[in-house]
Amino acid sequence: MTRRLLRTLVLAIGLLAPSFLAFPQDAKENPATGTVAIAGTGDYVFFEVTVNAHKLWAVLDTAADYTYFDGETAKSAGVQGAGDVTIPMEVGGLSVRLPAKIRDLRKLLFPNQQAALQGGRVMLILGHNVVEQFLTVVDYRKKKVAFIRAKHPIGDEEFKTLTAPYVGDATECRTLNLDIVDNHPFITGNVKGRSERFHFCVDTGGPGDVNFLTIVGKEIFNVETEVTVEIAADGHTFPGVRMVKCPPCYVDQNSQKMQKRDNKLYVGLLGHAFLHPYTVVFDYSRKKLLLAK
Repeated sequence: MTRRLLRTLVLAIGLLAPSFLAFPQDAKENPATGTVAIAGTGDYVFFEVTVNAHKLWAVLDTAADYTYFDGETAKSAGVQGAGDVTIPMEVGGLSVRLPAKIRDLRKLLFPNQQAALQGGRVMLILGHNVVEQFLTVVDYRKKKVAFIRAKHPIGDEEFKTLTAPYVGDATECRTLNLDIVDNHPFITGNVKGRSERFHFCVDTGGPGDVNFLTIVGKEIFNVETEVTVEIAADGHTFPGVRMVKCPPCYVDQNSQKMQKRDNKLYVGLLGHAFLHPYTVVFDYSRKKLLLAK
């Protein structure tokens, strides 16, 4: 072997090594995929992550505009900074460096969210900047979450290949269009009996039922607490959707702003009760939402 060839091989190995280190190998999973089990009661998408060898509880909240890290926990986990930080995180074997903001999560999370973890405490809210960079699968049926690293935009065939392990056995698949507004994912549809076009935020961190903003409930549905409706979106019909009033602290302070933005009616949140029968795939690269069961 000549010196020139040896030097070329050494250089090639040096260039490839970082990619091998970045994606832990797993013979049973795509090496660029992290898969974790959903913990707690199942109403929220809780799972374990590792930050600097510290195991922490996180919640996937697609209605969160960013990722938030509890301040006290960040210090104990060796993450320095008081505002914007970068977290070296491992989730289900997938290593990522994730931008986040330091906050007191006791002020951002609701007591029922913490109680649903059954004794654990949520230290991380994983929001928009996580979902936008991965093909994100929330399998409510098997209580698993998968973060799949894929090039953007994802082609149709690649999408089918990557999601086949999670939705390949589904007998029903519904694809809806996503509209990303202020880092929140919305679907647009009609409510039976109404002429308006409504916009619902798809919220994996939302309360148990589908929720409407209080101001919308009073002005549009003429109810104070709850209503059962039929929603139609992108050629798909969802009958018998029970909508309840959001807790006042949840969205009332922003409901007027949301309702009037861009002259569109942002009426509320599609939370666990709407999503849980499905395996849900968030494809931000193509702005699509897949519901499979």
